[in-house]
Amino acid sequence: MSGSGAVTKRGRNTLTLTGANSYSAAGTLTLKGASKPQAIRFSLSGSGSKRKVTGTASIARAAFGVGNGASSTGLDPKVAVTFAFDAKAT
Repeated sequence: MSGSGAVTKRGRNTLTLTGANSYSAAGTLTLKGASKPQAIRFSLSGSGSKRKVTGTASIARAAFGVGNGASSTGLDPKVAVTFAFDAKAT
């Protein structure tokens, strides 16, 4: 990592630099009362106190009790999640 700023690690979560402005984060995702380990990949762009964050995650829906009924026949067991947002230091 380069530049000013800091990375804060809390608990057993991890943040790994995987390339230029690219990261992998591992932590715990809780859905419908079920908590499971989850990883996401994301990248940062921008400068100064403003950043654009874009990333992806693949979530195993059955582990959280999502989409297990009769209507789930034929659904992929993993759900792809894509996210993007603007972040600003305060």
